[in-house]
Amino acid sequence: MKYLHNGLKLLICIVIVFGSIGLSTNAKVTAESPLSATLPAPINQIFPDAALAQVIATKLGKTITDTVTVADLNTITSISSAEGSSKGITSLDGMQNVHNLQDLRLSSNNISDITPLAGLTNLAIGRFDSQTITVPQASNNGSFVLNLTGVLKNMSGGIPTTIFNISNSGTYSSPNVTWNGLTTQTSLSFRFQQDVVVNGNAIGIFHGTVTQPTQNIIYDPIGPINTVFPDEMLAQVIATKLGKNVTDVVNQADLNTIVSLSTAETLNKGITSLVGMEHLKYITSLDLINNNISDVTPLSGLTQLGALSLVGNHISDISPLANLTNLNTFRFDSQTLTMPAVNTTDPLSITEMTITGISGNQLAPYTISNGGTYSAPTITWTGLTNQLKVTYSFFEAVTLGNGTGNYHGTVTVPLVPDTTPPVITADSNFTYEQHEAVTASQFLLDIHATTDDGSVITSDFATAVDLDVVGDYTVTLTSTDQYGNVAAPVTVTVHIVDTTAPVITASPTVTYDIDQTVSEADFLDSIVAKTDDGSTITSDFETAVIFAVPGEYTVTLQSTDSSGNVAKPVRVTVKIVSSAVPVISADSDVTYKQYATVSATQFLRDDKASASNDGIVSSDFASVVNLGVAGDYVVTLNAVNSDGVAAVPVKVTVHVIASKPDDPTKPVEPTNPDKTKPTKSQIDSGKMQNVPRLPETGDSSLPLAGFGWIVLIAGALLLKKRS
Repeated sequence: MKYLHNGLKLLICIVIVFGSIGLSTNAKVTAESPLSATLPAPINQIFPDAALAQVIATKLGKTITDTVTVADLNTITSISSAEGSSKGITSLDGMQNVHNLQDLRLSSNNISDITPLAGLTNLAIGRFDSQTITVPQASNNGSFVLNLTGVLKNMSGGIPTTIFNISNSGTYSSPNVTWNGLTTQTSLSFRFQQDVVVNGNAIGIFHGTVTQPTQNIIYDPIGPINTVFPDEMLAQVIATKLGKNVTDVVNQADLNTIVSLSTAETLNKGITSLVGMEHLKYITSLDLINNNISDVTPLSGLTQLGALSLVGNHISDISPLANLTNLNTFRFDSQTLTMPAVNTTDPLSITEMTITGISGNQLAPYTISNGGTYSAPTITWTGLTNQLKVTYSFFEAVTLGNGTGNYHGTVTVPLVPDTTPPVITADSNFTYEQHEAVTASQFLLDIHATTDDGSVITSDFATAVDLDVVGDYTVTLTSTDQYGNVAAPVTVTVHIVDTTAPVITASPTVTYDIDQTVSEADFLDSIVAKTDDGSTITSDFETAVIFAVPGEYTVTLQSTDSSGNVAKPVRVTVKIVSSAVPVISADSDVTYKQYATVSATQFLRDDKASASNDGIVSSDFASVVNLGVAGDYVVTLNAVNSDGVAAVPVKVTVHVIASKPDDPTKPVEPTNPDKTKPTKSQIDSGKMQNVPRLPETGDSSLPLAGFGWIVLIAGALLLKKRS
């Protein structure tokens, strides 16, 4: 059964393979020929020539748009002279499809190519004579060559074997028909002939006449004179020379009659452009003196010239004339050239105009006016004042053809007088501190004062501004350039301000007796209070000091100047003393470390506490200060003398600062630092060291135990199976 199943698979594969081979063989057998692929089709598509399409349609009894098949065309065996001659047929394309044609008569048509007949092997009789063929018109310049390749095609595609009866003494050398010495001819022609051979038999003759319309280019209209010569003055000179109007059309033959233009005809005519002169191919003498010519390029091809004068023009480049090697005499001198006007500056530098000599070389300045200097390509003048122009010249000795001469001229640079005043720019205002030392030149720098041409700026700063008096001042800036042009004045506001606060000085302490009568003015005199600028000093002396009570008082001195600048306050200590009343003296604060052992007596010594007038100092140190707690404590000092008179209490600040703590990792008993007590946690931990416990979540021993059970069970099962 297994072998039967495999055989069936093999049989199916064989069927598929051979089935595909059979399909491909069948496709090859039924493929259509290229001819059948284009037919059926309308007659005028098979035969593109309209006249030939009509001949075929008439032969088949159809219209030219009717569709025909191969079978339809195979019914045509002949086309008679009445059917095919003198029908205006120009192309036989499509005739290759008429396979059964035996007799074909196409005389007196316009057929130049009979290659479509090459495959008609049944053709036995043919008439292809008297063809008339006209090729497109072409110009000639006295000679003309017609290449017959593609113009005429015999049955094999080549040129017919016989070319004869060539007009106008033309000659034939395959593939060209050549004519020379042509003048006014408008048509050239020749005849051709060759036997038409089918299956080795001459069945007819292919012959006819080819006509070539032509015209000598010298007779081709070039255009109206004023179009050929766009310069109005030159067009008039040419028209006068030819006896025509400037609007008359001319050809090359007309222009070939001009062999000279004299000084009388061209002098001072204002001719600017020579465009069109290139058509005067036979001119031998040309004078163009004192005109406005700058470009001589149109003369470059006039190689018949023997004499040429271009004196008094504006020519900067004579290199286009280098090919005029038939010249015997010439003049290129006295050229005048003008550069664009420039503004007068000192120094004045310009880039030289490009002056090109006969060989294309650039000519350097020959002489320079007004003491100018030259460093290629720059010409520089200095010290120019009222000049309206500067000039320089150029020069070159020229040899051309059989003649020698000079090319030279003058270049003028018009100068525009400088009438433009400088323009001042500056900041609109500036501020100085009262009494600041500032010069006029520094002021100009501060306000960024400049002119657009670098002219010097002056101002009335020195006279207009009082630096010692606060206020606003107007300063005027002026400037005059080297040509006397005066700038428009510019005004700048200068602010003089006082922003410096007064400085108070005074003695730091003063002592008065109890109940002494002292005014504020007396107080200020006592402490020698004053300001650096004389501003008035005020104080709170009247309210801050109580003369009836001995003690120390702080008085604040203040001052504001006339500009509102406020002085830094100064504080003065006023001491009120009495011989009967003790006065306590002590430091304002004392500092102890936390846990320090300090007695009240030691504190008074540390605070340097004492009292005048037999006073005994006491304090509340013991009750208000806790040396075990860091912080600030206020201790009150009192004093009473032997008469029982009490002093004014004095406050002292005691700072208790924290001591550096012991290492928390090594706690030590205060009385026995070498022995440590175990903590409760340590005791509890020791008790639990030997207590057995259940496994906790996450215990790594559980998976291992489970794996052991699995291995044990698996082993047991295997032993059972084996037994």
